[in-house]
Amino acid sequence: YIAISMIENHEGEDCDNAMRIFGMSSHPTVIKVALNYLLKNEEIPLENIAQNGLASVEPAVRILGVKALKRFTSEKKMDDLFKMFADVSYQVRRAARSLLFEYSKINEFKDPILKKCRELLLSKNWREVEQAMLLLVSLEDKQAATQFVKLLRHDRPEIKVTAAWGLRKFGVYTTLPAIRDELVRMFELTPEVHAKYTKAEKDARKLKAAQIILFIGELKLPFPFPQDQLKGLIRAPIFGNETRAAAIWTLGELNAGKQPKDIVDALISRVADTKGENPEDVRIRRMAAVSLGKMKSKKAIPTLREYYLEGAPNYSTAAWACGWALEQITGEKVVPIKDKKEPWSDWFLKPISKF
Repeated sequence: YIAISMIENHEGEDCDNAMRIFGMSSHPTVIKVALNYLLKNEEIPLENIAQNGLASVEPAVRILGVKALKRFTSEKKMDDLFKMFADVSYQVRRAARSLLFEYSKINEFKDPILKKCRELLLSKNWREVEQAMLLLVSLEDKQAATQFVKLLRHDRPEIKVTAAWGLRKFGVYTTLPAIRDELVRMFELTPEVHAKYTKAEKDARKLKAAQIILFIGELKLPFPFPQDQLKGLIRAPIFGNETRAAAIWTLGELNAGKQPKDIVDALISRVADTKGENPEDVRIRRMAAVSLGKMKSKKAIPTLREYYLEGAPNYSTAAWACGWALEQITGEKVVPIKDKKEPWSDWFLKPISKF
């Protein structure tokens, strides 16, 4: 390591040759320094050194190995990258996926990449499945949507959430019946069953439900969906605030221009819930105000005006949402935002006037 440290800041053919030798070392620190040096010179061949980096026990070195593969575009190198989808380090998996995305921009490689990703959706290794899903969504491969529906019930929470997110990004209308059924099934689970889940499983259920609900709202197409479950989420804490916020936003989309009394009253109560020991979460208040604006509810004007003005002069996001809603309903322009001033005391550097 002392030897490589002495030459890493130098240049020349001798240094290049020495670094190629160091790049084949078995010591992670040495390989890391060598690869960082060699990657600066695009003319130096790195194939064997890249393979050595990919085999390292150190994730940072494996990432450099992935970067070194950028100089080689072949199906063999693509296979090497796909193998990194199973890496225990998320950073390494992400680096491999990002490079494959770049490879996909070359016409001759896009179809083989899509084909391999579709195959990996059936893998028993959840990390491979997750990365394949993320790449397929990035490549907008809507043909994979049917398989994504099946993955909504995968054993791993990461896969369930990614599947729901992917289906939302695909926006394939024909998958909506199956997605609707999955959401209804989730709603049917009792609190007793929910309590038996691990924290990871509970979090996954909340995020999965949120993505499905947002998908329903984003489609903006006529589709029979029981809104009672969504109405129940306005106050139901069991699904978490992200899911509740998604439900409130979707109710605003599904009822845009309408003013169903039960929904309007429930949303007004959420905007106004700022007192007591457990005031409403700001995400819920913000989305409630936005949906009231979409529904153009005149009944909500007094409440929206009260909590918009209460936010002055340093408006909270909920207060600004109330202002936006007022603009949608009444046409009143929202007052331009002012700089938010935050007091900062007890800093070790103070203006001299303070002394």
